[in-house]
Amino acid sequence: MASAHRWLCLILAAAAAVAVSAAAAASGGGAPEDDPGMPMAERHRCWMARVGRTYAGAAEKARRFEVFRANAERVDAANRAGDLTYTLGLTPFADLTADEFRARHLMPDADVDEPATARALLEQEEKAAKQHLPPSRPPPVWGSKDWRDLGAVTPVQDQNKNNCSKHQQPVAADMDSSDPEFREFKGGRVYRGSAGCGKKRNHAVAVVGYGTASDGTRYWLLKNSWGTDWGENGYMRIAVDADCGVSSRPAYPFV
Repeated sequence: MASAHRWLCLILAAAAAVAVSAAAAASGGGAPEDDPGMPMAERHRCWMARVGRTYAGAAEKARRFEVFRANAERVDAANRAGDLTYTLGLTPFADLTADEFRARHLMPDADVDEPATARALLEQEEKAAKQHLPPSRPPPVWGSKDWRDLGAVTPVQDQNKNNCSKHQQPVAADMDSSDPEFREFKGGRVYRGSAGCGKKRNHAVAVVGYGTASDGTRYWLLKNSWGTDWGENGYMRIAVDADCGVSSRPAYPFV
C-alpha cells in the first residue's frame, strides 16, 4: 500500500510538472501536496514521498503528521490571505516545529547590537576598505548580475545531508532567518523580510547576483544550502530594502 501511494504521488508530481508553466516551475510550484483541496493525510503521504521522509514507527509518524498539519494549515492561510508578495509551500521542514527547525538548521543567534559584534563589523569594513573591496551596500548604478551565468556558482547542496553550510561563492553573508516565512518560502516573487528581521545572525548564505523584478523591486539573489526543494530551486530573491541583514555583513573571498 505504501508503495502504491508513493507511485501515485510521483505520477501526480510528474503530471503537475508538465501542466505548470515555466514561470510556475521556476518558482517551485506544482507539487500536488501544495493543493489545499487534497485531504491532509494524502498531502502528508505525497510530501513524504517527495522529500524522502521516513519515520521510526507509527507513533512518531502520527506525531509528525500533527506538526505537518499545523504547518500546512498556516501556509494555506497565509497564501489564501494574499498579503505576501511571494508564495509559501511545504518545504522539507514541514514536519518540524519552529524550535526543532532552529535547533537543526540555524546557528545560535548572535545579536548584532552586542558591542563585540559591532566591533567585529567595524573591523571587517576597515579590512575591506584596505583591500579595495566593494562596499557592503548596493552598487551606485543598479543593473543586474548573475554569477551562475559565468560558471562561478556550484550546485545547490543540502546542509542536512552534507553536515555543513559552507559556500564557495563570490560573496557570502550571514543573516537573520528567524521568520517562519523564510523556511516555508517557495518563490513566485521577491521575498521581503519582516520589520524586525535582521536583528539576529543565525544563518549563512551566498550572494550570487542582483537584479530588478518585473514590479520594480530591487533584489539580491541568494543561494541557500537547504536543497533544491526549498525556495526557487534552492535560491531566493530577497528585497534589498528588507533583506534581513544580508547587505550589512558580507564576507568577501581573498585570492
